[in-house]
Amino acid sequence: MSAEAVPQGTIEVLALPPASIGARTRGGGWGYLPELSLLGAVGLLMVAVGYTRSRASEGWGEPLFWWGLVLIFAPIVFRLFVIQTLDRRERLGLLLVLQVLLYFVRMLQYPLAYSSFDEFAHWRTAQDIAATGHLFQDNSLLTISPIYPGLELVTNAVSDLTGLSTYLSGRIVVGFAHLLLALALYLLFERVTGSARLAGIAAALYMTNPHYVFFDAQYAYESIALPMAVFVLFVAARAVHLGDTLRTRLGFIIAAIIGVWTVVVMHHLTSYALMGFLLLWMLASLLRSRRTWDSVSLGIFVLLGLASVAFWLVYTQSRALGYLGPVVTSAVHQLQLILAGEAATRQLFHDYGGDVTPLWQRVMASGSVGLILVGIVPGLYWIWRNRVNAAVLALAVWALLYIPSQALRLSQAGIEVADRATEFIFLGLATVLAISMTQVRPNVLTRRVAIWALSILATVLFIGGIVAGSGPDWERFPGPFLVSADARSLTQEGISAAEWASVNLGPGQRVATDRVNSVLMATYGRQRVITSLDDNIDASPLFTSLTFDDTDLNILRDAHIGYLVADLRLSTGLPRRGFYFSEAEPDAFFYTAPISRAALTKFDDLSNVNRVFDSGNIVIYDTGALLNGT
Repeated sequence: MSAEAVPQGTIEVLALPPASIGARTRGGGWGYLPELSLLGAVGLLMVAVGYTRSRASEGWGEPLFWWGLVLIFAPIVFRLFVIQTLDRRERLGLLLVLQVLLYFVRMLQYPLAYSSFDEFAHWRTAQDIAATGHLFQDNSLLTISPIYPGLELVTNAVSDLTGLSTYLSGRIVVGFAHLLLALALYLLFERVTGSARLAGIAAALYMTNPHYVFFDAQYAYESIALPMAVFVLFVAARAVHLGDTLRTRLGFIIAAIIGVWTVVVMHHLTSYALMGFLLLWMLASLLRSRRTWDSVSLGIFVLLGLASVAFWLVYTQSRALGYLGPVVTSAVHQLQLILAGEAATRQLFHDYGGDVTPLWQRVMASGSVGLILVGIVPGLYWIWRNRVNAAVLALAVWALLYIPSQALRLSQAGIEVADRATEFIFLGLATVLAISMTQVRPNVLTRRVAIWALSILATVLFIGGIVAGSGPDWERFPGPFLVSADARSLTQEGISAAEWASVNLGPGQRVATDRVNSVLMATYGRQRVITSLDDNIDASPLFTSLTFDDTDLNILRDAHIGYLVADLRLSTGLPRRGFYFSEAEPDAFFYTAPISRAALTKFDDLSNVNRVFDSGNIVIYDTGALLNGT
């Protein structure tokens, strides 16, 4: 299909300006792709140097990182805006190059090992599958991970075929998944809007969502499920827009159904969001479309998809609902308390260690939210005034979910719900924003000025989204050790302690420790760590109480804890994540002073507890005698 071909069922009115400035095609249709790729590579080099300087605690690394991101994103998005007659190969090439560069922004942050809690949790599931050859092994780090094993199955398949480690195989799998995401976004937007230019802009705008660069590029099940879900939507759009006979649609219907089944076993939340959007699309089709087969095709997807989701819930004993339900209900309850004036709102742009986000970052993050809220208005109005197809109408309604999602950010529990919804809602937001930017232009602006302005606004959305989605600077940049700061708390000392435990204690020992050492002990150490999520026991009093009493003894015995891993560095600072062990600990998010060192070392005074490992900061205690009542 050519760049300007319009498939059936797309937007009937698409008031694009007829000509564009500086339009030219050269290099066999690749246009400026080589030059912009080189420019993006320079930007990536700046990001890499910025990371390296941050590791050395040199302040000039951070501005280098930010300007590198601008150099990666801004020229490509400008090219997508400026040329209406851009060759389709160049559009796709620019989006894929942008995707590759942004994936390496995430990779270069910590290139030699996984760095986030979710990555370690899924790595443990992949290790279990590789070691046992069986699915659904217990994973106390993230109990839901083993029952949605799509990511880990693909990882182990790549590992077996190539001989690479599960770590490298996982990086490759997620990298190719993101390439699929960029391609599927463009094809979906092109199919439902009928405009190659609008599709390229919408796909680039989707990449400004706060989770795109870091969260959705980590080794986690959503990172592979989301691209597959967007691909399913594209295939569904092809099935809907292929004439009026079932025969012409059958192949795409079958492909979409297989894709739905794949998403269902990959990630709970993505499958629910996919079903929700397909249902909304079907309802819009019933209202908008005069072609019966459109609604019938979508109805087939919805019914079989809902049946698949229901089957998997029953098969897995509804564990996903037990995992997600408390998070959602807590978020809604906290928001109700805030609206009733019975609770304070979450303090924005502050971490739990006392750091405040720099002013310019606060302005960019707030500005990006403001631009989205203002920017969707012209697009929504244009969609309301013009006859658009059911898919675009559904995307417009889907975009409206952004407004209540921002209200949830006011509460501590709600921030997680709002964050996890962002990447799904942005499918609609990117569409509506792209329509705003291509269909609505004030008469006072010349075309050249409008394109420069829109490119700058898109870059603000991109940088503001990264600020909002990747946390405070300590979470974004490598650097010296910080307390309870996930990647910034991972050190070779902790890894060595975990590897020592694997060799000298043997795998599968029941171990209690803090959040960071839990992921190391579970993966490098192959231990069975005690967590409040899986064991329904809060082991934090073992490390926070100044004396060892009957309460501590009961925790040890109830959880059958054979070993304690105490990290003495916890006494040197407040937890940057808000808690040392888990969100279930009594003082989570409200610590005013670090844990006492005396509380962490009290086991040294117990005659029936043996200190079997001591690296200076990390101490492993054998509590087996206490379990046996001696």
